[in-house]
Amino acid sequence: MNEDDLRRLNLLRQTLLGKDHDDKYAGMQPRAQMLQFVWDMYDVEPELPELRGALDQFVQMILVTYRETKPRNPDIASALAHSFMTDFPGTEGSRLLSRWSGLAEASYAVKAVAHSGNSNLIFTASKTAMQAMTEFLSGLLGFMVVCWQVNKGKFWSPTIFHKTLNEKLEVFEKLTGGNDGAFYLLFRLIDRRMRNAIAHGDIHLDRERGEVVFGEMIAKKSTRKEHRVPVVELMGRVMLASYLCQAYFVALCVIALYESGNSVERLQLPEHLLKVMASRALS
Repeated sequence: MNEDDLRRLNLLRQTLLGKDHDDKYAGMQPRAQMLQFVWDMYDVEPELPELRGALDQFVQMILVTYRETKPRNPDIASALAHSFMTDFPGTEGSRLLSRWSGLAEASYAVKAVAHSGNSNLIFTASKTAMQAMTEFLSGLLGFMVVCWQVNKGKFWSPTIFHKTLNEKLEVFEKLTGGNDGAFYLLFRLIDRRMRNAIAHGDIHLDRERGEVVFGEMIAKKSTRKEHRVPVVELMGRVMLASYLCQAYFVALCVIALYESGNSVERLQLPEHLLKVMASRALS
């Protein structure tokens, strides 16, 4: 995260929210903007502690990855810290700007129709948001996989950025323990079965039962298996997805302030995040 990233973020915010939006960040110095951005996430939706907890976990996931990678390969750690605007070295199109923008736009679209009372609009916007979240996380996974290959002393290659989502998840699962490991949140955010169903249009809303119904093709048996999840579960994921853009930037801001800020700025960061950054890398 640097001043160019912040300028781009402000332009995107103005585009999404409109010129008439009262932007409280206007007029702030870049480093003050970063600090305010960090604290704003921890002030949001206080009545939903589970949401805040998941977002905080997402932030710490990126911070720990950076912290563990830096002493082993500073260049790879820097690539993660600058992943918003800068491609991974030698891998054109790997920066997360376009994927982040897609998720931001989809998130604002959900918020715009959330209280419309039109279930079709809400469901359509929610499906788009789920797809956009998956695309964003798939892009982030490329950086995360390389970092943890470095951390585990494994051979790493930028070719991971060209792999499918399933291939990235399989590699990351072996590196981190998957649903049973420290990075389980990533695996639970990405519902591959629902993602494929949305992509193939095999998903609909059962209003009478309050459930989302989607199909899964079982390749070995050439059969379709039906799945049902409560609408509230889907909406919970969509709500979390709508804040991931913010959580990603919070992580980048914390890294920037910790690495290049003075001691006064460091001490203004949330204490638990400061402790995460200050901890020694695992051996």
